[in-house]
Amino acid sequence: QRNLPDFKDAFTVQFEKGEKDFFCITAQDGKVRVKANNYISAFHGIYCYLKEYCNVQLSWCANQQIHIDRLEMFSGEYRKQIEQKYRVYMNYCTLDYSMCWWDFARWEKEIDFMAMNGINMPLAVVGTEAVWYETLLAFGFTKDEALGFISGPAFWAWQLMTNIDSYLPPKNEKYVYERLELGRKILNRYLEFGMQPIQQGFSGHVPTLLKKKYPKAKILMQRGWCLYPKTAQLDPLDPLFFEFGTVYLQKLEALFGNHHFIACDPFHEGTPPKSSKKYLNDVGKAINRLYESFDAGSVWVMQAWTHFCRTGRNFAFPAG
Repeated sequence: QRNLPDFKDAFTVQFEKGEKDFFCITAQDGKVRVKANNYISAFHGIYCYLKEYCNVQLSWCANQQIHIDRLEMFSGEYRKQIEQKYRVYMNYCTLDYSMCWWDFARWEKEIDFMAMNGINMPLAVVGTEAVWYETLLAFGFTKDEALGFISGPAFWAWQLMTNIDSYLPPKNEKYVYERLELGRKILNRYLEFGMQPIQQGFSGHVPTLLKKKYPKAKILMQRGWCLYPKTAQLDPLDPLFFEFGTVYLQKLEALFGNHHFIACDPFHEGTPPKSSKKYLNDVGKAINRLYESFDAGSVWVMQAWTHFCRTGRNFAFPAG
């Protein structure tokens, strides 16, 4: 209805089970019949048909509308099996390079574009400002202090990667809850389409102010990223790490639900406060223990270009 309104009645979709995602299309007598194992497979199949038989090509930033006079018919069937179980979309930088000012109308187009291209595992971190805001309030921060930790919309993604914090923060909580509302709309559409969201986890990155509020806690300072101020890292062996992380995950679940895949990039493009293998193993084990204690079925997701791990160091990743 949104992308091909003139031909919406010409398509029928039938769902069948399959060991892997697939679609099978026939186009005869003015009707396009789609068999698929789920919504994303069906959406992808329809778009593949439009590309292969109707010369349709949508681009991310230019042509975003389908213009055709008729649906092309063909004999036989057009079948495709999708080998990859998970098709991930977006990294953090994408959010603020391209998406930080989007409203839901623009996100709706993007999610349609994802579905047509077979994406089934998008990043779902819009609105996590509210998770942090409510977590910090729970640990004795005032509203202004909690808001002061949250970077502005064009910088929030780099805060989620632990590179910065407190950069051009919002002035009031209205912004935080507007972002929450947008994030919920995005997440709900992901779920309606049968996508598997990747949510934002806790890595140990905390406000520097937490050192004053919990003076006995072991909080170390990372080196500054680029020319930004240093950020604080809660030591993984300190009991506050588990306590703080648990409250964060509880707030995440209360606001967005728990969808099991959790993204976390400790020291993504920065330098840890300690570079020993023991410290890095402690960080990895602490994060993994936190996630598994909250959700035994959780999966820790990391980006593939973590700079610090390129040097031959690694974290205590779980087997497999």
